[in-house]
Formats: sequence, structure tokens, C-alpha cells
Amino acid sequence: MNFDYDHNDHNHMENMLHAVFQANEMNISSYCDANRAAFYAILESAQRPLYEGCNITELVTSVRLRSIKSGHNMSQHCFNEVVDLMKDICPFGSGIPKNYYQQLRKVRDLDMDVQEINCCPNGCMLYYKQVEGLSACKFCGHARQLPKKSNQRGHKDVLYSKIHYLPLIPRLQRLYTSKRTAVHMR
Repeated sequence: MNFDYDHNDHNHMENMLHAVFQANEMNISSYCDANRAAFYAILESAQRPLYEGCNITELVTSVRLRSIKSGHNMSQHCFNEVVDLMKDICPFGSGIPKNYYQQLRKVRDLDMDVQEINCCPNGCMLYYKQVEGLSACKFCGHARQLPKKSNQRGHKDVLYSKIHYLPLIPRLQRLYTSKRTAVHMR
């Protein structure tokens, strides 16, 4: 994975948000007040610099931090320590998230909740719906979870593999929210 930062990324994020939602042409009656408030908070976050004089926005910072965490398989504790270091380096009052959970909430406000679905590491099957309770792949027999060590009582089961799925319905709802994009959806 390439994590090099292009200084035009913050413009891409802002353009993406405006293209999807079209803030000026939004059909407000189709969105409830809570979603509208969250949407406008995200738009503001996409335009607000991290701190005075910075050319990176709060939203871009949150999305990049999440990408780095995922790409390097960082634990939440490690992520929180990196964020603490960033807060110490940046001026007081910067828009750096306080911890992993605050960063997650900011990205979730985009109404892009991700569903994690367990899968076979060999790509044979998904553990979803009727077969969600299986402990091994029904095609290749590979175990679903890493075997627990004898001294690991109370720890969560560690899965071999999982996928991240963005549900279709919320994405379609966002497209129909904008009068400009709704015309093209027919």
C-alpha cells in the first residue's frame, strides 16, 4: 500500500462530498433533522483546516488515520498513542481526534457504516446468514479462528480473515437525496 500524501487529497475529499451530496441542491425533506445535522457537520469538517495555517482538513486527517491504522494493522492502543503524539505536536485546539472512537464516529457520520463479515482465508466462503455459526469452512475445512492458547482465558476469538462491506441501501439513499444525482438514477 502506498500511504504517500498528495497535497491535493483534501480537495479531492471536498469534491467527493459535494459530488455525492450536492449541498446546495439537497432535497432536505427526504432527510431527517439528525442526518441533516450530521451531514452539515461533515461538510464543515471537510472544509475546516486541522489548525490555523494547515492545508489538511479534519476529515482528511480522520480518514487518513483510519487508512494507516488498517494498512499497518495497528492496535487501538497504538493508534491512540500516535494520536496523543500528534496532539502534543500540533497547536492547542487542533481538530485531531482524541482517540480511535472519536475518529470512528467522525467517519461514521458519513453514514458509511461498514459491516464486517468473516470469511475463509482461502476465499471459499463467507460466514454469513445461514452459515454464520460454522467454525470451519464447509469447502476446504480451514478453521474460522486461530486456536486459543491454553493461557488465553477471557480473550476474544481471533479470526483468520474478514471482509468489510459497505451496504448498498444507505449509499442509494444518499444518491437520491441530491436532486442532481436523483435525476440520473432513473
